[in-house]
Amino acid sequence: MPLKLVGFNERLQCLAGTVLVATTGPIVGAVVGSTVLWEAIDRGFKGGLVESNHELSGLLMGRLVPWFDRVTQPLNKRFVKHPEDAFVVNASVYFGLGLPLLLYTFARLTLAAESVGACVGYWFLYHVLRIGPYFMNFAYVYTLCHKEGHAHAARTGLFASPCDKHGPLRYLFNWWVGLYYGVMPATFAVGHSINHHKYNNGPADVVSTSDKPRDEWLSLVCYVPRFFLYACNVSTVLQFLKEKKYRVAFDTTLGTLYFGVWMVVVAALYGVQSAAGWERGCLFSFAYLGYPFLEQTLMLSGINWSWHAFLDPDDVENEYVQSITILGGTINVLNEDSHVVHHQYPGFHWSRHPQLLTKHAQAYEQSLGSVFYGTHTFEMLALILLRDYDKLADRFIGHMPENAALELFGCGTHDKGAVAAPTRARGMGKAEAAELIKKRLQACWWGPRACHSNAALLSDQAGESFARAKEWEDAHEQKEETPTSVSSKKTD
Repeated sequence: MPLKLVGFNERLQCLAGTVLVATTGPIVGAVVGSTVLWEAIDRGFKGGLVESNHELSGLLMGRLVPWFDRVTQPLNKRFVKHPEDAFVVNASVYFGLGLPLLLYTFARLTLAAESVGACVGYWFLYHVLRIGPYFMNFAYVYTLCHKEGHAHAARTGLFASPCDKHGPLRYLFNWWVGLYYGVMPATFAVGHSINHHKYNNGPADVVSTSDKPRDEWLSLVCYVPRFFLYACNVSTVLQFLKEKKYRVAFDTTLGTLYFGVWMVVVAALYGVQSAAGWERGCLFSFAYLGYPFLEQTLMLSGINWSWHAFLDPDDVENEYVQSITILGGTINVLNEDSHVVHHQYPGFHWSRHPQLLTKHAQAYEQSLGSVFYGTHTFEMLALILLRDYDKLADRFIGHMPENAALELFGCGTHDKGAVAAPTRARGMGKAEAAELIKKRLQACWWGPRACHSNAALLSDQAGESFARAKEWEDAHEQKEETPTSVSSKKTD
């Protein structure tokens, strides 16, 4: 049944979302599509273009990049807190120096261009190169901004002492590299942990997905402006002011101002070199730096929509249902596929996620959690919006198998032919799983479509009970606990 818009605010959201999607969506689709084609060419189209199970297995992404990370690992691991983060040193150099060089190169090419067509061609090529094959540059930059933001909130850092507490490396991805991808620095570095991870998709979460059915295209269109306001820090600042967190609101506002100054500086530098002056400089700055902000708004709207697509209508706060877990993910970037674990222990290092998955295996089983096998976030998003409940049921397993940590979950790609695919929990049939998925996609926590009338669940305090590592409350340095020490704490 098509979504029926409710009230003036929702109609306004729909109008704003339609404008954003209609103007930016085709460009984002063309750029991202080109990067997917690039990766397919890299592997010689092994397995086809999409749903190949051979993603990132080509010469560049499957051999050269992993080889370089492997040979530099013994040296690089000295500079980071966790040996698994040794690649971050290469990423810091590659993105930190390569992106400004890439921008400068295309600025020179654009200045020398003799036609509008050439300028557009250079612009398109720049963004394809910036995002990388199968948009992996985009994925890793945003994931590292995410991890760096949580490390900051947990009073630690990605790099080894003293760079974890002092100096520019502590904020490298949010306050420098992310600028080339439309990241307004304080989004991840300040607001994300304090708001989204505190309220866990509840009514006070400014990027909550749970007030509209998630299997509706129109719902996602209405959601895009909500994510836009979060991405430019407007909604988070207003929420922090409402909660009287004035210092946090100020710090978040600084992130937006910082990004604005960055765009003005680039416009001025380009304008000085251009005969057209300031006007052309502003156009260049918007095309090369402003567009990535719109791009990430659309892409991260879809990612967050997929990560928080399901709700248990009988227990809307049940995080095992409302955050997805993907085992055997064909593209698992720094274990982001374990989204339940991330909401339980947001400040914990990504390498610990496999152990923490199995620690709470019983809770997944009891809840019939949103656990899927052999897919990835964007495929999930497509199947959800297409209402392909049967294909979703094919991927749904609903529990945590015993071999989840050792064989079914791991950073990077997964060969689905290497191990036996897990079966669905409780011997559930495909039709039953499809019906369960449909109900969970259409259930709403709050708003005019809420599936309950419990005042406590509709309050601004709802959603706070799940997280174990509460970064927003720790005023002192948070001790990094091991999964063993965590198990001695309150269990489910």
